[in-house]
Amino acid sequence: MKFFLMLMSFLFATTVYADITQQSGKILIQNVSAPELDVFCNQKDSALILDRVDFNNPGVQAGWASTLPPHMCSIFFTDKSPFTFACSEESSGGFKQVDCQPHLLVGPLTWSGKMLSNQTVSGSYWVAEAISVDDVPLVVRHRGFDL
Repeated sequence: MKFFLMLMSFLFATTVYADITQQSGKILIQNVSAPELDVFCNQKDSALILDRVDFNNPGVQAGWASTLPPHMCSIFFTDKSPFTFACSEESSGGFKQVDCQPHLLVGPLTWSGKMLSNQTVSGSYWVAEAISVDDVPLVVRHRGFDL
């Protein structure tokens, strides 16, 4: 419960530019109209793998996976959509897809929309991976985002 309450102080406190929903066990980010930071936090006591799913072009999925250790977070930046992410966990020497909804907290991170330096940011990428919820603001600022 403490983990959830700490996370809630960062999430859902801003105007949402995108629609973030969980459907059919996957996370969908749609209708991005401005650059956005999204936080994915694992509530499980075991690791999850969060991976991009692209039904139209499966080749673009390579390199998008983020391993989320138990009770850790990853932060995703995007200025475009749609993005679909699926969750998997290790099982019998391989991986099996699991429903994201009961295991992940997902939402936008409040930020000013500006960078601390004059650098411009565009595209979609993982800003930080496998960090504690307590470290989210520090790591995001360290990466140049003005919170």
